[in-house]
Amino acid sequence: MVISINFFKQKVFELYELDNQLVIVIPQGSNLDEITSILLQKSIIKDSLFFKSWVRLHNFEKKLKAGEYLIKKKISLNSIMQQLHEGKSIIHLFRIGEGTTKYQVNEKINETINKFKDININSLPENLIADTYDYTTNDSLESFIQNITQVSQKRALQIWKNRDKSIPLQSIDDLFIIASIIEKETGKENEKEIIASVFYNRLHKNMKLQSDPTVIFSLKKGKGLKRKLTRKDLKNKSPYNTYFTKGLPPSPICYPSLSSLKAAAKPLDTDFLYFVADGKGGHIFSKNYKDHLYNVKRFRNARKENQR
Repeated sequence: MVISINFFKQKVFELYELDNQLVIVIPQGSNLDEITSILLQKSIIKDSLFFKSWVRLHNFEKKLKAGEYLIKKKISLNSIMQQLHEGKSIIHLFRIGEGTTKYQVNEKINETINKFKDININSLPENLIADTYDYTTNDSLESFIQNITQVSQKRALQIWKNRDKSIPLQSIDDLFIIASIIEKETGKENEKEIIASVFYNRLHKNMKLQSDPTVIFSLKKGKGLKRKLTRKDLKNKSPYNTYFTKGLPPSPICYPSLSSLKAAAKPLDTDFLYFVADGKGGHIFSKNYKDHLYNVKRFRNARKENQR
């Protein structure tokens, strides 16, 4: 009897090689027989009796977890059992790009995550930090949304607590709105705090924000505009159009990066009220309308020169 137990232990701990490492999926609700069948079909195990006996000996029959697992080339029956018991599924990453809109993220999820292809744009939260998030094959759409929302809320709350208390915002919601406009206005990290100051200076003076990206959003709701803005567009009667309404839009116009949130929370102290693109990816800032018009004219002339 002692010999047979030793032989049994030797068998389940013995390392053997597969032809290649591979990925298996254990569906939710699978029992031991079904799990064993999957392992047999994939040629991961050769003797179902040995595997099931070892699982039952450890009282793991109902403790093997569903998931998506990477099975290494060198394995043992014991290592397989432990892997399924620990439930360490393969981690997948989903990237939400800086400045992407709810519409764009909804489209990306539909295209890249098959199990979430039925997602509705209304399932996505308004306030979300553009970042990389992880998920597993076990995650439901609800748990995925809950996870990315909680991660964003936690990080945003810390930024909100450490904000410059002089900024004219009432809530984290407002912070996300300003940050989303900053995100769309510039891709230069060293400009974000300056642009934040411009918007706050305008709010303090009861001036309209007059941000072009808000006009685009008011027209297309995040789907993107494949033409230049017109004067007529600036008159679009939408609460998102900051040429038409004073104050902040009702909600963010995109998902901002962490750096844009930080810039919105701690702007530089400036007297700037205007800015215009410099044609090189940055902006020229001015303190009054006269200087702003001069900068606009200078940029237009420089652009004409470059087009010749």
